[in-house]
Amino acid sequence: MAKVILTLDLHLRGTLSADKLTIPAQTIVNAAVDDAAALAVGKMLHLHSITYGQNGTMAAVTIPVHCTYGATGTIKAVKAGSIAPCTGNATATVDVKINGTTCLSSVITLDSTNAARVAEDGTIDTAADDLVEDDLVEILVTVDAGTGALGTGLFASITVEEAGAP
Repeated sequence: MAKVILTLDLHLRGTLSADKLTIPAQTIVNAAVDDAAALAVGKMLHLHSITYGQNGTMAAVTIPVHCTYGATGTIKAVKAGSIAPCTGNATATVDVKINGTTCLSSVITLDSTNAARVAEDGTIDTAADDLVEDDLVEILVTVDAGTGALGTGLFASITVEEAGAP
């Protein structure tokens, strides 16, 4: 079939129908989607920011913080810190696990060199950061008071991106 190429603006006052329509990438942008479009949840990505915190002195814990609902997902970021840092040679470590297996290249270590209220970035292991429906994400904190004092107000944050509902 022959192609007709128009190099002009075109406005139709009726309905456009086609057997096949190829829309170039970046043609439909956020502003072009009507607020009332009611897009299906499966066509959207969902970004979750999961925060865990401890009151008082840092304590060892393994705690489930997220169960994956979407068909697929990815751990996008992990951060941890404390309101008051450890002193001396006391340390705490923070790990994030998916179904019991770490998704970090190494744990986040909180010690006397950390600044108060400043989060340390975790390094994601991109070979272990994928999620599927019903995966369990846990935060694991270990502590060692050594000859110093453990910090207070430990906090951790995980950013998860999930595909829409399965």
